[in-house]
Amino acid sequence: CIVCEEHCPTAEKAIQFKDIEVEDELRGTLSIKHPYVVDDLCIGCGICEYKCPLPGRSAIIVTNANESRDPEKALPQPSALPYG
Repeated sequence: CIVCEEHCPTAEKAIQFKDIEVEDELRGTLSIKHPYVVDDLCIGCGICEYKCPLPGRSAIIVTNANESRDPEKALPQPSALPYG
């Protein structure tokens, strides 16, 4: 997950880490860095999804869940068009 954080283009990285503890059958409790996305910093560029080194499907999928476009810059709806 460091690959995603390194490629994140925002000045304050949208992908950050928090320390969590997990149980390992062989070594007991381990402290690891757990990645998470800061929604307010993410610009939705998708580079983290594209650069993910995992085989198969990416560990992160970029969606428009928190999209908030300026209504004045939105495309007109088909019913609002003069010929629609």
